[in-house]
Amino acid sequence: MNTVHWLRIVNPYITIMIAVVIGVIGYLMRRLEADFRDHIARVEKDIEKIETDRAERMRELYKEFVQKETFYMTVGEIKKMIADIFEEISKQSKCLNQVVGSLNERREKQE
Repeated sequence: MNTVHWLRIVNPYITIMIAVVIGVIGYLMRRLEADFRDHIARVEKDIEKIETDRAERMRELYKEFVQKETFYMTVGEIKKMIADIFEEISKQSKCLNQVVGSLNERREKQE
């Protein structure tokens, strides 16, 4: 009877302590999450700055070491190759459409 009486007296205090501990843990987790988000934002900002600096430095190096005539010739060749690829794709597409059309005609005749 003595133990039951003590449990009845102590139980509300234990419940309050558990609630307070859970509240403190929740607060600390929210605080850590906010700090973590701030840290991520700073890192993303630093990465963006580094990327901008890298791109600017790359432009400077291109201007310094790449001759314009050679660069324009290379770009022109690449554009021509891309145009040729698109032209070939267009031809293949037309051919494929003709084959599919003839197959559809055969199927319609058989039905």
